[in-house]
Amino acid sequence: MVPAAVLPAVGAPLEITGIELPEPGPGRVREQEPDPAPELPEFNPLRWPPCECARCRSREDSTLIRQLRARVTEENGLRSSLRRTR
Repeated sequence: MVPAAVLPAVGAPLEITGIELPEPGPGRVREQEPDPAPELPEFNPLRWPPCECARCRSREDSTLIRQLRARVTEENGLRSSLRRTR
């Protein structure tokens, strides 16, 4: 049974009811639901600097930025290992 909006009469409001779909005939296929959208990539400060200032664009990172990158990398690794165990 599939939910469907049914118009019982002209001018009447739509009703949501369940209807049975017949099996597709030869050479026909019932439409499948689209695949879910891919997950967005997790935040990675190694790829996207926090801002466009000269200090953030320079090759030398501050201790705080290095710590942040290490923490995010560790958290992303934990998230991916949790996903694999599900």
